[in-house]
Amino acid sequence: MKQKILCAIVSAVMVVGTLAGCGSTSKKVESTILTELTPGVSTAEDVKTYFKEHDLAYEKNDNDYPTGATTTDKFLGYETAYSPIYYLYDSKLQKDGNTIKEYYLYITFKNIDEYKQGVEKVKDYLTSISFEDSEEKDDCTKYMVRGKDNNKYMIYYYVKSYDDAPQDYYNTVIKLQCDIIEK
Repeated sequence: MKQKILCAIVSAVMVVGTLAGCGSTSKKVESTILTELTPGVSTAEDVKTYFKEHDLAYEKNDNDYPTGATTTDKFLGYETAYSPIYYLYDSKLQKDGNTIKEYYLYITFKNIDEYKQGVEKVKDYLTSISFEDSEEKDDCTKYMVRGKDNNKYMIYYYVKSYDDAPQDYYNTVIKLQCDIIEK
């Protein structure tokens, strides 16, 4: 009798665990510019589309490629500028090609409290989109991510430390560049 009750309890726990999704490794991350534009894959047209969808004005280079937004956007709820955007050099054409090489996000915070909270929020987000442990060195943390092409890329997150920010201007920088680590 005790074995039947024990079996029933174990079975119920397994059913509840299955329905709850325990052990599931899939994770849904917030879509941002970091998940939409992949260096080495995304093109100037992709940047134009992203900027248009987010109502961002932008500067252009001689090839009519966006080189940075002239208006700001929100990244995880914080004021952010996307600039500069660099393109891979095409040696055959002897000029920049239309594939993104790297781009930067400059995230600005209103005050020191928002800065402290925002730095942690950005770290948590970058951890959620990376698939390996981050590597910290000085003021830079490196995160390994997969691009839309399934290659591995490195994200560099630079955190400035402030004792007293000039004119209450607090910011951090995210750099996403075309360092294809592994195909």
